[in-house]
Amino acid sequence: MNDEQHPFGIDVKSIADRFAFSKPGMRLVNACLVGLPVYELPLTLLVQEVRPIPPLQEFAMKAVDEGLGHPDHVASFLGLGHRSVRRVLSDLTRTEDVHLAATATQGHQYLALTQKGKRTLSLATLSMPQDFDVVVKYDGLSREVITVMNEALLFPKDLRDLDIPEIPACPARPPVPKEVPVAAVERIAQQLRKGRTQIREVLAVRSVGRTKRLYRPGVALVFRRGRSDDVQVVLIQDGRTREDYSAAFAKSKAAVRLGIVKEVVDADAASRIAVEELGINLPPLAAPDEVLKREQDVAAAKQAVVAAKERTGAPPSNDLAPAAPAPEVVAAEQQLESAEARLDELPVRHIYTPDHPPLLERAFLKATERLLIISPWISAEVVDRSMVRRLQVLLIRGCRVTIGWGIGDPDADRQMQRPRNRAVVRELEQIAAQFQDKFRFVRLGDTHAKVLVVDRAFCVVSSFNWLSFRGDPDRTFRDEQGVYLTLAPVIDDVYEKNMKRITAASR
Repeated sequence: MNDEQHPFGIDVKSIADRFAFSKPGMRLVNACLVGLPVYELPLTLLVQEVRPIPPLQEFAMKAVDEGLGHPDHVASFLGLGHRSVRRVLSDLTRTEDVHLAATATQGHQYLALTQKGKRTLSLATLSMPQDFDVVVKYDGLSREVITVMNEALLFPKDLRDLDIPEIPACPARPPVPKEVPVAAVERIAQQLRKGRTQIREVLAVRSVGRTKRLYRPGVALVFRRGRSDDVQVVLIQDGRTREDYSAAFAKSKAAVRLGIVKEVVDADAASRIAVEELGINLPPLAAPDEVLKREQDVAAAKQAVVAAKERTGAPPSNDLAPAAPAPEVVAAEQQLESAEARLDELPVRHIYTPDHPPLLERAFLKATERLLIISPWISAEVVDRSMVRRLQVLLIRGCRVTIGWGIGDPDADRQMQRPRNRAVVRELEQIAAQFQDKFRFVRLGDTHAKVLVVDRAFCVVSSFNWLSFRGDPDRTFRDEQGVYLTLAPVIDDVYEKNMKRITAASR
């Protein structure tokens, strides 16, 4: 999958794989795209502008500097009208370049240059305080002015339309003037005024205008310690972990407000209920430490495959005509298969949100005899062109595929209100008509079940919506958990029970 196929060029799966074991003693239970808060701030700055001294002001200052202490004397010396000269001297008084001094003995007042005026005359420039308007971007988590270069910025509505959770700012408000560092906006102001009058310095941020709330895309990784309520969220921006973001997020207690902890705990119950509803008798689950060790071996093997492909410049492959891999890649892939086989030796184990999409991908690649998917909802974000193509390849190879989907009244199904989702359903119906003896696509109408069965190799009973990942409108942060089984009798039992429902709904 290339960057164009990932929203905003962000491959969530690759990021999840890279950081899956970055929290010692904790397990990655969820990974999803999020919006990271950015404010667009219209600022009014008080700045010192540096301008060349106009000739009239320069000569007036020189006259005063030579000892002409009365406005009329300056006007006579310059040969100008008294009114014009008085106006110039008044301006110089306001800029604190000229002031009225008094003699020590008689108390008479006379015009004189201030220290600032002497400096102005020596530099032949005039420094004047002015208001200056500028618009900057301000990070809602790190609370600093930032430069956003060639990066997508999204409105809250964009995130809602894409079903991407919003990470709240911390604190959850725009900054006040004193929170905007003067040094940070000075460079931006200098750049904006380049070629015109120069800004010697920014004296203060006078005010913050009406702000605009925006977001830039990132990734949230949710970790959990064992089966406890200890849940931590790590935020990723531009491919790297942002400890400052994560600390601000934790400090804000946003994980509780967004229901992340509750989602994690509820997912435990949901996966247990899913197993109980099917009436499956399971042997004891594998020990968590052993599962974690074997999962780490699989993750390391996956990274080795990626590294081998990068070193050898392996060309991209496709489902119909896979490219011949280099020997180094073959060896790395064999190590990966061995690591995955050792993981599959565990007959029953818990799996978490990031584990599900790779299992679905594996199902389409490895199934040879039968593939069963039960998923209440279907979304175009998941059932994309790549998945449809893989389904067709599977059917051409002779594998029997069954998809049971749908819950509740079709007219009230919010997922089906989206034209793209309806188009995907129509396409799957057309494929079912084309492959009548191999593909059954049946709307059940009443299923909460989420099941995946691949041959007699493995099955998953879960709370994970296989065909609407990222497409469930009722959830923000999702922690979907399930049970992964490799026991052939249990796999057959799960398959047969669900096929009975499919057959009944088809009548």
